[in-house]
Amino acid sequence: MRVEKDIEELAIERLRSKFPGKSSSWVKHALKRFESGSVRQINENAWVVSGDPRLVMSTQATLFASGMGSIIAHASRPTGGIRRKSEVCTHIAAVILHREYSRLLQPIYAAVINMECDGGLPPRGHG
Repeated sequence: MRVEKDIEELAIERLRSKFPGKSSSWVKHALKRFESGSVRQINENAWVVSGDPRLVMSTQATLFASGMGSIIAHASRPTGGIRRKSEVCTHIAAVILHREYSRLLQPIYAAVINMECDGGLPPRGHG
C-alpha cells in the first residue's frame, strides 16, 4: 500500500487524541503494523492484523468492531495475562490508524451553484 504521508500524519494525530496517555513507542509499533500492510479488512466489522517479528507482540490478531463502536481483539497466541487484555494493544491501534487513514482518503464532494434571476425580486422597500 502506498501511504500518503500528510494523510498518515493526520491519522496519527487522531489516534494520539483518542489515546493521549499512550507512549510514543506504542504509537510507533502501531504505525509499523499499519505501514507494513499487515492490516487487512475482512468485512465492514472485521480485520486481521498479521504478526510482525520485529515487534514484541508478534502474533496474528483478529479484530472485530462491536455494535458499541469499540474494537475487540483476539490474538492467536495471547500473552501478557489479564493486564494485557484490559489494554488497547497495538493491533487495535493499527486498525484505528487504518480506519482513520481510509476515512481521510475518502473523496469530498462540493457543489457551487451560480444562479441568475430575470426580473426577480422588487427593490427593497417596494413591496
